[in-house]
Amino acid sequence: MRSTISVLTVAALLLAAAPAQAAAAPKDPVKALKALMLPGKGVTFTDVTHLPIEGRPTVTLMRRTGKLGFGRGKIAASDITATYTKDGVSRLRDLARDGRTIRIGGVTYSSGGEYTGALPKGKRWFKQAKGGMTGGTNGWFGQVVNAAEPSTLAALIKEGKRSGGTYSGTLTMGYLGRVSPWFDATMPIRFDSSKVTYKLTIGANGLPLRLRTTFPPAGSWEDTPVTVETRYQGWGRKVSVKAPDSKLVTTKEL
Repeated sequence: MRSTISVLTVAALLLAAAPAQAAAAPKDPVKALKALMLPGKGVTFTDVTHLPIEGRPTVTLMRRTGKLGFGRGKIAASDITATYTKDGVSRLRDLARDGRTIRIGGVTYSSGGEYTGALPKGKRWFKQAKGGMTGGTNGWFGQVVNAAEPSTLAALIKEGKRSGGTYSGTLTMGYLGRVSPWFDATMPIRFDSSKVTYKLTIGANGLPLRLRTTFPPAGSWEDTPVTVETRYQGWGRKVSVKAPDSKLVTTKEL
């Protein structure tokens, strides 16, 4: 009798544990991302760009803050602000210019950055209907891989080696350019053979939590790779990205 009771008890415990085990099973990150990609929703992020120097402490070059606005199943808009550190200015000189880039659909508005001092009096934003980069030239030193883009997230998971909730791997810029419209617009001029090494951490909600990449900035400085760490916050919250005041916008440079 005791033997029978023991068997029944073990069976009951196993049945009770089954739903909990199923709930603990890893979520599909791409499916989780697509489920919340609706107009009016989005995510915010922060980037920190580091320059490792052999035999010396790592230098922080730049910090970025931004928000991504979703459309149906895609990134519809972005608003990114880049700020350089003293070390960044010292290292990059004329390239290190703080700036902000707003991108809505295929239209890009850039303020500061490469347009510092290059616009007519009273104008603060340069508008490009085609060919504008997601972060201007500052984007070359920021996070070039966008884990909030379904096709990119799928590639990071597919090509990465998984350990718990982390995926690690290496992709070429040519591969990223083919699967990622975001990357293609961030790094339009590049060596396709250049490599991007990454480590992606997925949170308990099945969505990207952190992304760390190492790559040659501007797609070509192979001997000076930078490392960028990105943290994502507020998946699926309300996000609004608006075009600048038209009175401050120009399509002409000095």
